[in-house]
Amino acid sequence: MNNRLVLIIGRQGRLSAALADNLRQSGCEVRTALDSEDGLEQAISHSPDIVLVGHQSPESFEMCRRISSRMRPEQLPAFLVTPGVGTAAAEDEEPESIDSLLAETLALDLLAQGVRTLLSRARQAGQDDIVLEHHGLRLDRTRYTAELKGESIGATPTEFRLLWTLMAKPGHVFSRPELFEACHAEHEGEPSAQSRAIDVHVKTIRRKLAEQGILIETIRGVGYRFREPVWGVAPFE
Repeated sequence: MNNRLVLIIGRQGRLSAALADNLRQSGCEVRTALDSEDGLEQAISHSPDIVLVGHQSPESFEMCRRISSRMRPEQLPAFLVTPGVGTAAAEDEEPESIDSLLAETLALDLLAQGVRTLLSRARQAGQDDIVLEHHGLRLDRTRYTAELKGESIGATPTEFRLLWTLMAKPGHVFSRPELFEACHAEHEGEPSAQSRAIDVHVKTIRRKLAEQGILIETIRGVGYRFREPVWGVAPFE
């Protein structure tokens, strides 16, 4: 568990401090952020393994989406959005009785255990996701190579990141801005220009994949997705 980084976003008070102490005693590194902008900046700068958001609201989930869109696939943290830690009411109110204090302590212990469980799963997932393989297309993140049936397709770094983003979540529809952020395409300007840049990259990847270019599906008016595997059917082998 050593060197695993947890970022806690929300108002800092006794509950978040107690949770941070609990996690540090388990060998985690803990950083804190007061608000979404600070949290976004720290997430990008430090690549945490888990982002714990201390209040449930539409703004919280939007913040998680923004963090995800600004990070490379291999950097994406696990997100845990929970009420009761980081909110003004929870951090300011003192427990009214020993029973309340014990219940609060138990809740924090359970939350810390949940974080440790997610960290364990994230570590295993990180080991498993060094290579992605679907429909005969194989991406190796350690070598930054993309191979189709054992032959390199000659993907550029930007094309590799775009392919990795799509293949990591088959069936998930990514908007063009999300793909632009994920693959760090070398093109600046208006959103329309960035969207065209993604379209050009997708067209090039499809050409390199030849008949298997249909694995990247266009969702009109939205973006792109990687075709989900159909178990028991191997139409491209």
